[in-house]
Amino acid sequence: MCIRDRDPHKIIKPLRNRLTCITVKKYSHKEVEQIGRTYLTKKKFKITAQQLIPNNIFTGRDTKKIVDFIISLAISKNKRTITQNIVDEALKILGINKDGLTESDLAYLKILYDKGSASLANIELMLGIDKKTIRNEIEKKLLDNSFIEIYSSGRTLTPKGMVYLTNLMKKENDK
Repeated sequence: MCIRDRDPHKIIKPLRNRLTCITVKKYSHKEVEQIGRTYLTKKKFKITAQQLIPNNIFTGRDTKKIVDFIISLAISKNKRTITQNIVDEALKILGINKDGLTESDLAYLKILYDKGSASLANIELMLGIDKKTIRNEIEKKLLDNSFIEIYSSGRTLTPKGMVYLTNLMKKENDK
């Protein structure tokens, strides 16, 4: 039997105790893209956009939120075809970059870049976002992308996170 749940702790304890292994796999970007395209097709939209969902979006739930917003934007423009321009405009309005990161995600990374390491309490104060949101939304995505590591002493950037942020800041400075 295969049980799939994003939050294994929600499985009732008697059943969880009988399971020998709980593995929650992420969708690949290709699968997430297909979920979005299928959803749009079912809603009777034509799709000409080359990339519908940004990189680093791995959940069906996040995909649906993005696609619902794209649909709303297309309807507001009286369009039934989803072009790359509509997708790009929707992502810009949502504050999601081409890599699937929000301004809050980037601010979190910049805190670690500047401080080297920071506790969750300090990050909460600097971002003005509650700990639960930081853990469940921001850190989950950054951990999934191997941009951060969490230790008892605090959060730090990984080499991959450092390279990503350095390249992003360099691009911003070149503009």
